Amino acid sequence: MMRSHLYKQSVSSGCLAVALGMAGAPAIAAAQSSPALPAATPAAGASTDGSAAAQTATGPSGGLVGDIIVTAQKRSERLSDIGMSINARTGDQLAQQGVRSIESFSKIDTSFTYGQTNSGTPTYTVRGVGYYDYSLAASPAVSIYSDEVPLPYSAMTKGAAMDLERVEILKGPQGTLFGQNATGGAINFIAAKPTATLKAGVEGTYARFGAVNLNGFISGPLSDTVRARLSVDADTGGAWQQSVSRGDALGDRRTLKGRLLLDWTPTSALTVSLNLNGWRDRSDTQAGQLTGFMDPAAVAAALPALYAKPTTIQNARAADWGPGDPRADERFYQGALRIGYDLAPSVQLTSITAYSDFKTGSSYDTDGTDLANYRLVLDGHIQSFSQELRLSGKSLDSRLTWVVGGNYAHDKARDIQHVNVSEGLTSFAFTGFGAPRWDVVDNRALSRVSNAAGFFNLDYKISSTLSVHGGARYTDSVINFEGCTADPGNGLFAAGANALQSFLRQQAHIPVPTVPAGAGQCITLDANLVPGLVHSRLKEHNASWRVGIDWKPVQGVLLYATATKGYKAGAFPTQAAIFAQALRPVRQESLMAYEAGFKTSWFDHALSLDGAYFHYDYNDKQINGSVDVPPIGVLFTLINIPKSVVDGFELTANLRPLQGLQLNASVTYLDSRVKGDFFNITRPGTVKNFRGEAFPFSPKWAVHAGGTYDWSVAPNLGAYVGADYSYKSATYDAFGEIDFERIKAYGLLDLRAGVRSKTSGWSAEIFGRNVTNTYYWNDATAPADATYRRAGMPVTYGLRLTQRF
Repeated sequence: MMRSHLYKQSVSSGCLAVALGMAGAPAIAAAQSSPALPAATPAAGASTDGSAAAQTATGPSGGLVGDIIVTAQKRSERLSDIGMSINARTGDQLAQQGVRSIESFSKIDTSFTYGQTNSGTPTYTVRGVGYYDYSLAASPAVSIYSDEVPLPYSAMTKGAAMDLERVEILKGPQGTLFGQNATGGAINFIAAKPTATLKAGVEGTYARFGAVNLNGFISGPLSDTVRARLSVDADTGGAWQQSVSRGDALGDRRTLKGRLLLDWTPTSALTVSLNLNGWRDRSDTQAGQLTGFMDPAAVAAALPALYAKPTTIQNARAADWGPGDPRADERFYQGALRIGYDLAPSVQLTSITAYSDFKTGSSYDTDGTDLANYRLVLDGHIQSFSQELRLSGKSLDSRLTWVVGGNYAHDKARDIQHVNVSEGLTSFAFTGFGAPRWDVVDNRALSRVSNAAGFFNLDYKISSTLSVHGGARYTDSVINFEGCTADPGNGLFAAGANALQSFLRQQAHIPVPTVPAGAGQCITLDANLVPGLVHSRLKEHNASWRVGIDWKPVQGVLLYATATKGYKAGAFPTQAAIFAQALRPVRQESLMAYEAGFKTSWFDHALSLDGAYFHYDYNDKQINGSVDVPPIGVLFTLINIPKSVVDGFELTANLRPLQGLQLNASVTYLDSRVKGDFFNITRPGTVKNFRGEAFPFSPKWAVHAGGTYDWSVAPNLGAYVGADYSYKSATYDAFGEIDFERIKAYGLLDLRAGVRSKTSGWSAEIFGRNVTNTYYWNDATAPADATYRRAGMPVTYGLRLTQRF
């Protein structure tokens, strides 16, 4: 059987211009942390000039008691005034918690889960809603934006968390303002902006395993009308995995990120902002840990060398790979131009134009052995253009706030998977038809995606305490696709595919002779058993909408209720396809969400209590499932689940009981399940009814508790200590509830302590992550015969130094 994803800030302008030329201080923070925030020196790159980022925040997963200005509805509002579940964190807060990438967001938001496919594609899930697919160009269910500029594919998001003013995590469908592919929610990163006076900062971190991060920024005016900000961030070292078969180590990071922001205000009515950013990643990619085999007897009989390999689950560091280190080879750059023009005192025109370009040549080795049971090299290129034009304003009495606009986007994505299974049972697939074993195969896909949309949103204040809001978006999308499975050029896979084709023609009594596929050519068979490139088109449209009501019965209390309809676009897979039907698309999914919640603040912001209950009705949920294609066996493909549902709640408490002490706690409960009978095939190849099963990467319980204490040790010197604990209950990597795909429950404890100058802008911190050295993992599956898991990092500790100027 084939069980492979194959198939499956006034100074002289001249001074700043010189300083910008000298800036290049790269960045660090610790790898992972949590939601309690010490009132320490802001991190390099964070705003301190009275902007929104310098304010305190509240959110569903904890943080300081207070308020923050957000732009979740494409206008500036206080977080506590928005009838929507939003978790907002400032750049200072993220840095103090050691959160430097989206991977760590589960420690600042209990509804968020991070995953990764064996092809390296990141997956993001919010409140149980996510999309797990192996394709490089897989559209997510949780959309990512940077200053409202889309990062339409999750592979593009590695540099999004650098030098931030804040981040906003919006829960539930966000289709009316952020478009389709946001059924789970949207994450909007807001970069720290150029400042009115010269400011700069540098930060360095040294951690266990020799991991070093340097980052810095310089910001200020270039002229009376132009401001600039340059940010740089670099990582090196950190190899933490150990080979069980030899003395090699894996895990070194080699990343470089940069961003240049230019703000030009030629008149009081016109503002032009240019954002040029990019990153490069040549880090080692994580190796898997061998946990066993799906069919031990078959592996023992046919692949004794593979069967003899030891499991590598002794601890988090044990793994195996090679020969040769699997390594990322990715680069991304983006240019975005934002123009704002005040047409009238209360009417503004906004244009956002962006172009993004991503390339990869990364390699992955996840089978947990030093043999090629499953190795993958990606050859991918994504080009994305987007344009948004909108009008926004308010009525003369300020009771009505409105926005209306349109979007256009066009993406082109090439995705080629070079898959090596030379030491796998799959390599014997064609021997029964008289063909030799094969070793490598290519899965090829080229997609051209276009979509156009129009949208509006209205907010109306009925009274000082009661308001209603609503909006809608109509989207029309087209995907033109071509793809196939192809011989890599050595002719072995083509020979096997030709033998299979001949056999199938005989079985079907087709007198026409075999149409052979040559070396390097497509072997995917159409309905007439003729090999070639598959061409297909998917055209869809949808109308997402949102309505809600907000009530403030007393000062400091907001009650709200919303109903929202959202969609995720259909998609084509990149996977092995002996038959053309394996490349059929999945249709768009829809989600109907109902939410009721409250936001409260008490005792002059010393205590805040927030909560929300939500119910989701899911139609045609997209998953990476399985089909049985005799005589080949079980192949992965995209499928729709007709009906499913999610019920859940979130609760957050933030408390400042005395000067310097801050405590917070949060909990998310999820009850996700498939409705009705739904039979499909598990990874091992057994047929099972998924009725009642919880969604993958959707733990029923997620909890966080933390605190920090800040005090003065001298007139100009402060100190702080902090602790955070996060817990997630068990979940699975896929439907089927197969034991080797189970992700066990785990809890992580992080500690930190530091000192800071109250006058000189420096701080020093020691930290520990996962100080109990808990062994846990974030994904577990079987791309081929070997079952594997990818472990989370063991205990790490380090020193972080910051200097602000």
